[in-house]
Amino acid sequence: MEFTKLNVKTLRPPEGKSDITIFDDAMPGFGIRFRDGGAGTYVIQWRCKKTNKPERLPFNKVAKVDLVEAQTWAKRHFEDISRGGNPAAAKREEAAKAASKQTIGKIAPLFLAAQEAKGRTPNYLDENRRSLFRVNKKGEQDAYFSEMHQHAPDDVTRRMVATELNEIAADHGPIAMSRCRAHLHKFWNWAIAQGFVEGGNPVAGTEKFNPTTRDRQHSEAELRTIWAASDDANDYDVIQKLIALTAARRNQIGQLKRSEVKRNEMKIELSGPGRSKNGTTFLLPLSQQALALINKVWDRRQDDTGYLFGEGGDGGFSGWSNAAIAFKKRLGDDFRDYWLHDFRRTFQNVGQDKLKIALHITDACMNHIAGEATAGSRKHYNFAQYWDEKQAAMQVWGDYIECIVTAQQSQLDERTAA
Repeated sequence: MEFTKLNVKTLRPPEGKSDITIFDDAMPGFGIRFRDGGAGTYVIQWRCKKTNKPERLPFNKVAKVDLVEAQTWAKRHFEDISRGGNPAAAKREEAAKAASKQTIGKIAPLFLAAQEAKGRTPNYLDENRRSLFRVNKKGEQDAYFSEMHQHAPDDVTRRMVATELNEIAADHGPIAMSRCRAHLHKFWNWAIAQGFVEGGNPVAGTEKFNPTTRDRQHSEAELRTIWAASDDANDYDVIQKLIALTAARRNQIGQLKRSEVKRNEMKIELSGPGRSKNGTTFLLPLSQQALALINKVWDRRQDDTGYLFGEGGDGGFSGWSNAAIAFKKRLGDDFRDYWLHDFRRTFQNVGQDKLKIALHITDACMNHIAGEATAGSRKHYNFAQYWDEKQAAMQVWGDYIECIVTAQQSQLDERTAA
């Protein structure tokens, strides 16, 4: 039959035919193929002069393109075939190259697997996965970096990276952009070290978000307000109390495991990637107040993961942003600029100024190895843990917090005057 704009729209395969091509009498080799009861697809078919084998090349669904457009496409390829070309073979070669090409989408999972093999925490892996694949809370991958995933690392330009980062900043804010940039930068350095990249790191040189240096520390009234607003039945509230009592980092408490808590020795022992930031084994003394709070929630989570906090899964506590927003609403507008990290700054400054704890001891309590005790040549010699001094300092700090939150001003005055 001769194809027309009208009859191609109504053309159907004969009954019982699962794979059939109906050709256009006006253009030999040009036809519509029907397979397994599906919609028709424009195709061309010919015999290759070099191999003497039949070849077929599909174009598009009949419902999606005009007949004239399909005929124009067919004529162009028939002209190429008459000159000895083989568009089907060219398409197979292009597909094979694409399949063997090392793209960002193929390399990124290898990077995550390498980080997991290093013992990185589930939280660390999730943060990198969100940055590299932009997986939303529903587990769906959104538009960020999807175009980049199709390219080989050496084909990605700084302009492409900058465009993606600007979109993240516009949609999610500068802090989210900064985290994504850091994760992407680390990924590229890893890819270079593994030989996946011959050129440089396109993330280098892109704009960074440099937040102003924070100097916020909590007043005694604020600590009292935070304690009063806390609910010990809520994981987040307990975590922030423990951060306040221990001056530990957010994830050191949020991802805390029972095996890391030595209750009889009144200490937390952190080691390995993601647990101790500088890679050393960190021994953190527990005050009586901190230990009492840990004992209170010791059996709360009933699974075999060993984590103290969180609602299940393979990791510890998650959902920091939503929990922080909910808690700040309870506190009011005066606490909008309040971060968990401010507890560490409060310990460092109040510990020295008011409780007269030596600088090198507050540094040791916070696992700062670049402090006064290790300045200059001391970093090659001084590996002291200052355990007794840290233990005494954390108990003084715990007593100070207890006096504040229970409004025992007379005891507080006695302790700070001692």
